[in-house]
Amino acid sequence: MYPSLQSKVWYTIGTVEILLPIVLDIFISHALANQLGSKHAEIVADTAVTLASANTETVAGFIVSRLRKYIFIFIYLCIHLFIYLFNFIKIKGFNENI
Repeated sequence: MYPSLQSKVWYTIGTVEILLPIVLDIFISHALANQLGSKHAEIVADTAVTLASANTETVAGFIVSRLRKYIFIFIYLCIHLFIYLFNFIKIKGFNENI
């Protein structure tokens, strides 16, 4: 039944471009909530491949844009953490005896 669902339902959803961002956003959220290598993550990956086979450019573009967003957020947080630590050291002073 699993291959039948993949080929009939998810492939058909992959052809409807207006649904793809919604479905992929839910998939990414679900994948982030579960561990890598878990059964849920593998099913999400298989289904994303089926969606991509129906509409490769849209799925790839969406995934790349999400990755860029998460990388930007990570860099933004790292920069602010560095600024906070720099100001903390500057205010408290740096004790070389520690």
